[in-house]
Amino acid sequence: MVEAYTNIVLDAARAHIPHKCVTISDKDAPWITNTVKNAINKNNRLVKKWKANGKKPSDTLAKNRSQNDLFKLISEAKTKYIENLGKKISDPNTGSKIFWSSYKRLINNKKNTNIPPILADGTFISNFKEKAKCFNKLLQATVNPSPRTAPYRPNRPSSLSTPSER
Repeated sequence: MVEAYTNIVLDAARAHIPHKCVTISDKDAPWITNTVKNAINKNNRLVKKWKANGKKPSDTLAKNRSQNDLFKLISEAKTKYIENLGKKISDPNTGSKIFWSSYKRLINNKKNTNIPPILADGTFISNFKEKAKCFNKLLQATVNPSPRTAPYRPNRPSSLSTPSER
């Protein structure tokens, strides 16, 4: 009786419950979606095929096009992810748990020394070169004195001056 019931339940489960093995890698970046992952796998297969066929120049164009498309897709996905986090943080209706989890992801408080995305002129900047340009402008404005002010020269006692200054 119990065996018959168990068999009926297991047969129903096999027939109606989806069973599929899925590999989830924690090492993937959060902006790596299924579409991006499929494009990465497709590009890897294309590169393998290109290498196996002897790196023919005719296949090189297709490989380069695929790699450029992949790069664009990844950068778009990353930008979309960061903008979504920015919207969650700036929305006043966001709950505290979602706010703080988004904030922690946005500042990326891990051991790597990447500068998190910055907000400049109302837009989030995640590109390293663009962030460097923003910081360069900021430093130039603070370090370079305006032409109207004289440079600061501290008065040093003669005992601390160098022999050429005496």
